[in-house]
Amino acid sequence: MTTITIQKPATVRVPRAAPIAAAIALKLLDAVDQYVSRHRAQQAERGRIAEAAAVRRYADQVRALDPRFAADLCAAADRHEIG
Repeated sequence: MTTITIQKPATVRVPRAAPIAAAIALKLLDAVDQYVSRHRAQQAERGRIAEAAAVRRYADQVRALDPRFAADLCAAADRHEIG
C-alpha cells in the first residue's frame, strides 16, 4: 500500500503596486524600443545619403570621359538615396 501526501501551497498575495509597476515598465520598454528603432532608421538614411553623395562625386569625375555612364551613376544614386 502506497501513501501520497499532497500539500496545498500557501496563497501569496500580489503586492498592491505590482500591476502599476508592470504597466510603467512595459511603457518604458516600448518607449526605448521606439527610440532605438527611430535612431537605427535615421542612421541607415544618413548612410544611404552619404553613399549616394560618394557615387555622385565619382560621376562628376567621369562625366568628361563618359557622360552616359555618369548619368547612369547619378540615376542609381538617386534610387539608392530614396531607399
